[in-house]
Amino acid sequence: MGNTRSIPIYDFPIHLTPEKRALLMGFDYSGNNSLNGSVSDIKLAKSVLIDDYNFLDQNIYSFTDGNIYSLLTGFLNTSIAGDINFIHYSGHATREGNVDELVNEDLSIVTSSELSNLLFKLTDRTVVFIVDSCNSGTILGLPFIYETDSVKMQNTKTYSSSIINVSSSEDTQLSFEGPQNGTNVVFGNFSYVFYNYISQNPTSTWLQAVQAVRAKLNNQTPELSVSKEFLFYQAINSIL
Repeated sequence: MGNTRSIPIYDFPIHLTPEKRALLMGFDYSGNNSLNGSVSDIKLAKSVLIDDYNFLDQNIYSFTDGNIYSLLTGFLNTSIAGDINFIHYSGHATREGNVDELVNEDLSIVTSSELSNLLFKLTDRTVVFIVDSCNSGTILGLPFIYETDSVKMQNTKTYSSSIINVSSSEDTQLSFEGPQNGTNVVFGNFSYVFYNYISQNPTSTWLQAVQAVRAKLNNQTPELSVSKEFLFYQAINSIL
């Protein structure tokens, strides 16, 4: 996969046998753009991956700053066939016209087409990409999406890899954060509900998980999209 940007690509360790590996990005920004729950989100994600899905600590890479495109490209470039690649992003996103965009800490952007191109080039991988941000419903442009109450085909692109994307809100919605569980610790509302659900219900399908999370959230509707339609109905622990 080539570097379409003139930025350094982050250097991840090389491995020779398939692994469970995770890239966790939680950006709280600063000033008028600041968030409070993104770092908490990736700490929660890490604990669930280790405690409930047998990921090894040394294969989980957590970032609270950095360039999203650089990190994603480096992470995916070092993936090999048979890997299970888990990616989480908590932070800002925006929508320009019909294009969803993730926002770096310096407020530069990564477009949905750039993300889609990185993933489309992968062969024989598994990628789970969780996004907790506003305007993120179709951020990866995958062919199949579960929207309000039904599965729809968005495009006819054919992927070699199995890719699952759960986003915290529809393209035109905001996502929210706040203190959870009677404490002062702030999480993304979606991340808190999602990770607690998959911790307690590993045999649920991805579709069941999203339906359950939707039932617990107000004012935002998580969306599920996949590269292959059968993935909607796979158990979470059969993928992770």
